[in-house]
Amino acid sequence: GVYRISGSLGFATHGWYIETPADANGNKLLFVEYEQYHSGDILIKTFSPDYSTGRCMAGEPKDIPEGRWIDLRLSMPITEN
Repeated sequence: GVYRISGSLGFATHGWYIETPADANGNKLLFVEYEQYHSGDILIKTFSPDYSTGRCMAGEPKDIPEGRWIDLRLSMPITEN
């Protein structure tokens, strides 16, 4: 799947910023590629994980499975109350 996130200043600049779903053994259910643009928009691309080389790599494009999600930590613009 391909997902565009807008309205933020981009990924958080400290600490973690992306967490992908895993099974009970810690194996990743998705391989994720991402790009952050100067506008703060983030483009997320998800794939089936391919472990054929031993290391997790991008397989075929795949949507995020129903009931699962990707956690993102973002920098948000300051709003006035």
